[in-house]
Amino acid sequence: MLKLESMLNPSTKMCDVLHYNVHLLSVLKRLGIKLGFADKTIAQVCAEYNIDKSFFIEIVQFFISKEKFIPNNLVEFSISTIIQYLSKTHSYYLSDKLPHIESLVDHLIVVNPDRQDIVLVKKFFASYHEEFYNHMMREEKQLFPYILSLESLPTEEQDKKAFVKNIKKNRIEKYVHDNVDEKLNDLKNILIKYLPPLRNEDLIYSILHELFDLERDVKDHSLIEDKILFPRVKAMEEKLLS
Repeated sequence: MLKLESMLNPSTKMCDVLHYNVHLLSVLKRLGIKLGFADKTIAQVCAEYNIDKSFFIEIVQFFISKEKFIPNNLVEFSISTIIQYLSKTHSYYLSDKLPHIESLVDHLIVVNPDRQDIVLVKKFFASYHEEFYNHMMREEKQLFPYILSLESLPTEEQDKKAFVKNIKKNRIEKYVHDNVDEKLNDLKNILIKYLPPLRNEDLIYSILHELFDLERDVKDHSLIEDKILFPRVKAMEEKLLS
């Protein structure tokens, strides 16, 4: 059987992408692609959802190869295309992934009403949720608008001075990733190492599965920013300031 990355092209059936790696379901979900696409190809499904098929293929390649991925082709896409994908990923976390984990924790409280330690787990998760939300909002409201502003160089001299001043004030180096992974790791350890046995332990396994999956996905998200977006922005800054 050929490796997917060696046969991935616009004519590849979308169902084959998922059969190769089930984790790619999350990519489809954040892009709004619904299941039930029968034997349609990547090109056909992307056309149906108004998605750049070449960008979709590159994102799939990235998720398959991770650290070995060489972003030669992704750098050809516009900054706005990359940011649009990252923003959709934020929406996926906030409207899908985190609420689902929260609902599992709530159910754990329902089936273990006499356990106050589960209430503490919920509070810990709520604290992580808030921290993660603030991190994403910082990117949505400050980082992404700043990056997109770099694509439009003003023509008036007065505006150019303000433009350069804005770049010096908001250099990409100031947007170092917040360490949200540490709190997530603490939460996993509470469930694995310190929480006494509970009724319906399958719920614990489900929560842990979701937490590990979230951690993997967030690391992938950060890799796209660190390997593709930030170097592009840094090069744009240097060019504009010179």
